[in-house]
Amino acid sequence: MSASPPASWTLPWRAPPGPRVWRLKRNCALRPAQYFAAMGLLMGISAAVAIGCWIRGIWLVPVFCGIELIAIAGAALAYARHAIDGETITLTEAREVRVEIDRGPRHETHVLRVDGLRLLKEEADTLWLKQGATCIPVGRHASPAMRAAFEADLRKTLARRQP
Repeated sequence: MSASPPASWTLPWRAPPGPRVWRLKRNCALRPAQYFAAMGLLMGISAAVAIGCWIRGIWLVPVFCGIELIAIAGAALAYARHAIDGETITLTEAREVRVEIDRGPRHETHVLRVDGLRLLKEEADTLWLKQGATCIPVGRHASPAMRAAFEADLRKTLARRQP
């Protein structure tokens, strides 16, 4: 039996060991499989109506159903493309903050030193990580409550890791 606390406990005056990671992303209500099943069902019903009208000789309805199917497919692809938008902020043991930003098909990575790093809040929905001339917006896709919790936690963690 040991008299020391478990290694997983953190003391309030010391930074926890290991990297600290925050994931700020969109809150998507459906899993990808559910989303594509719903879109497939919607498009299938529209296609069935178009085929039924075409068989009955009503040629104008299938034209508009085709336009509707193209619009639904475009909207579904636009939504799916941005479903994983967000930021991952990692505070490493090497005293670096790694910011990974996902916006559609683009992925950006920025590495900033903890020394001289500032977290700025200019408006209620805007947080910026600033070091020198580099200014990176973070938390754009997070809810206000999540953004406030992230801001408080990052400020506290950065204060502990400053020299």
